[in-house]
Amino acid sequence: MPTYNVLWIDDKHEGMSSFKATARRYDLTINAFKSANGGMSELEANYSHYDAVLLDAKILEDETDAPGTESTRYIHQAKARLDAIPKKFDTFVYTGQVKAYANETFEEVFGRENIYQKGVEAERTRLFENLRRSAADSEDANLRNKYATTLAV
Repeated sequence: MPTYNVLWIDDKHEGMSSFKATARRYDLTINAFKSANGGMSELEANYSHYDAVLLDAKILEDETDAPGTESTRYIHQAKARLDAIPKKFDTFVYTGQVKAYANETFEEVFGRENIYQKGVEAERTRLFENLRRSAADSEDANLRNKYATTLAV
């Protein structure tokens, strides 16, 4: 069974174990970070390991930042860093921020079809389906899955 690696940046990911469990049913392995700097540093160092990127609209700047300091500014900084990586990723936004969900700027940057609303079961299902479809198109994922037995040695 193929598996796909998703880098997820969401300051509240630690309380979302059911989300991560559901992702596994879609063959998605989630590596989560609370902050833009934490997640993007990992992605920049290991981009060939990842097949898709999932972001929350409001995230922390650094892993040690206090709750309440999240901002949409950091998702835009993360997107700029993402665009500088040699590998191109489909980027998905999963947010409970109603203003961000319906925001024209977010639509222009991420594409309306890549923005999903938290708390809506149909949106979560659509997100997982699209994450899996996108990840399955990743050349790195295809090679990793094709040669999984060889690479496991």
